[in-house]
Amino acid sequence: MRIGLKLAIALAVTSLCASGHAAAQQVRPAGMPGDTTLLNPLQQSYKDAMVELRDTLTVLASDMSLFRQDLAGAGAETVLSRAELLHGSCGNSVDLLRAAEPVFRPSRAPNDRVRTQSEALLSEMRALRRTLDEQCLTGLALEGPGERADTLRAWGPYRLRGVGLAIQAYYATAGEFQKAAEFKVEPRLPR
Repeated sequence: MRIGLKLAIALAVTSLCASGHAAAQQVRPAGMPGDTTLLNPLQQSYKDAMVELRDTLTVLASDMSLFRQDLAGAGAETVLSRAELLHGSCGNSVDLLRAAEPVFRPSRAPNDRVRTQSEALLSEMRALRRTLDEQCLTGLALEGPGERADTLRAWGPYRLRGVGLAIQAYYATAGEFQKAAEFKVEPRLPR
């Protein structure tokens, strides 16, 4: 009986230790149920930068949507106020895209596949930055010729269409990069 009891206790302790060790190896970031992937520091830096970019671009997309709402019927002050808010979001996005570039340097990549996708991602980030600078920061600036609210009403949707296409292109390339680097950034869920 003593040998059986000792064996049962040893098996229970071994089982607890093994499950505790397995649990210690699993990481569950807040808000990501079921994600048990343990990322290395390079993958984590990639993911952190992409989460920040995702959040900033989500705010930008929300401000773009707000700008377009009832654009024809909105008063001049409303149009100018929305353009100012959108202009600020574009500026934040441009700043973050520029600041995130060093994270995705091809020289940091662990292999050729990630290096190739890193080059493509940087190219798309720079293209998005140029589009934001041209279509949003310059094109939707509050100062300009003529009646500014009317100009923003006329040209705003055209300019924002270009920004939207550039954001979509960035997300497509970011998805390919994530596959190559073996991590995933989940879409931001509405609150």
